[in-house]
Amino acid sequence: MLREMLKDAVGESTLNLELPDADIHILAAPQAFERVLTNLVINAGDAATDEDGTIDVRFERVLNADNSKACVRMRVRDNGNGIDPAILESLFDPLVTTKAAGYGLGLASVQRTLEDHDGSISARNLERGAAFEVTWPLAPDALGETPKPVT
Repeated sequence: MLREMLKDAVGESTLNLELPDADIHILAAPQAFERVLTNLVINAGDAATDEDGTIDVRFERVLNADNSKACVRMRVRDNGNGIDPAILESLFDPLVTTKAAGYGLGLASVQRTLEDHDGSISARNLERGAAFEVTWPLAPDALGETPKPVT
């Protein structure tokens, strides 16, 4: 289902999708989850413009930063040029963009959606490319498996 949902978002890039063995049920409306994931994958696809453009999306169950709440951690990574260090700190602010045709509302909207659902997002540069890490609280019916502490 996720692979189909992301088919158009990845563009010409290769999508590597890693899911846990069990289904994940997060505390969010399906539309909110889809909006966050699609926005991050579209951005990763735009960044990974080389012939060997790759987007890695990985989901795993974890505990939040203070180990008090079970969450799902979603990591979206690309192998593009990374995020301009000059805007890394303000990346989630409205109207911040590096795209010629961008409005700078996508990541601000993603952050707001996550905050509204008691989740979080962060971004960092890798040796090649960038990584976004999202946490979503698990729905109460999804707490059967003990999550790993956040590392």
